[in-house]
Amino acid sequence: MTPGALLVAGGTSDTTTSLSSSEAYGFATVNTDQSDYRPGSAVTISGRGFKPGETVAIQLLESPLIDTHGPYAIAADANGNIADSSFVTDIHDLNVRFYLTATGLTSGSIAQNTFTDSTNDSTSVTLTCDSAKVPLFNTLNCVATVKDTAATPNNGTPQGTIAFTESPTSIGTIGSPCTMNGGGCTVTFNAQTIESGTIRATYTSSSSNWASGSSATLGVTVTADGSGGMSVSPGSTSAGTSGNSYTFSFTL
Repeated sequence: MTPGALLVAGGTSDTTTSLSSSEAYGFATVNTDQSDYRPGSAVTISGRGFKPGETVAIQLLESPLIDTHGPYAIAADANGNIADSSFVTDIHDLNVRFYLTATGLTSGSIAQNTFTDSTNDSTSVTLTCDSAKVPLFNTLNCVATVKDTAATPNNGTPQGTIAFTESPTSIGTIGSPCTMNGGGCTVTFNAQTIESGTIRATYTSSSSNWASGSSATLGVTVTADGSGGMSVSPGSTSAGTSGNSYTFSFTL
């Protein structure tokens, strides 16, 4: 059936006599083009079933009650339809539910609906370090940045924390977590064992503006530092001498 129409059919006029007639009833409806909006998005409101040419008042009530919007006056067309896109959500509307009421000022018809402004923007993480290789017992500076990947307008620069983990854990230690500043943060990796492994950065949002859980992984190899050597003590002995002991020392 057409939205805003109700068909009543059949029934009985008393307990025994069946009716074959039916009646159609019309009523006003109002809708939005989406059920949820990001901050900065235009809300397209449409409706039907109003009296042709009448003024329809649009009122928006927020929950929790932070603000009210309207009433906005919209003229119904020759078919009793309305359309308006003048209301735009903003960053202060995040996690707010809106209750929409459209009232025909001539007909008295009232239609209601609801929508929200609570989208968590998707995110991505980028991880970089000074180098993919680090000498044993040396350090690497690693930087993780988080980007809001939702279409603009979006919720802006992500805020929150980034946790860093190393695998295997024997490869070294890394500071974790760090609080983001300007969309990213820097930590230091301390190389502990000569082996190859990975460093992983995982984002946790500090609000519902951004989705948590995005991550990035980077390979790292701990190598000998190249300054090692071997020494022996004593450093010399006379030819033909026996029974002496020698100490060999190795450094990496």
